[in-house]
Amino acid sequence: MALFSLIYRADGIGAHKHIEFHGEDPGRALHIAQHEADEREAELWKDGEKLCVIRRVGDGPDYWMIGPAG
Repeated sequence: MALFSLIYRADGIGAHKHIEFHGEDPGRALHIAQHEADEREAELWKDGEKLCVIRRVGDGPDYWMIGPAG
């Protein structure tokens, strides 16, 4: 199983946070990130390689924006 990390950088919404979990795919990241504030961006990493950034958006039903690792 791969080691995944969600990294939240300190911003105006919250403090720095680093969450690690093991899995066969990164799907659990959205479940974990769902408990963070809307609009808070997280970097998603797999085994030390940055995959992308994710951000939950919306006042109604949640949807996710997924961007390049950049």
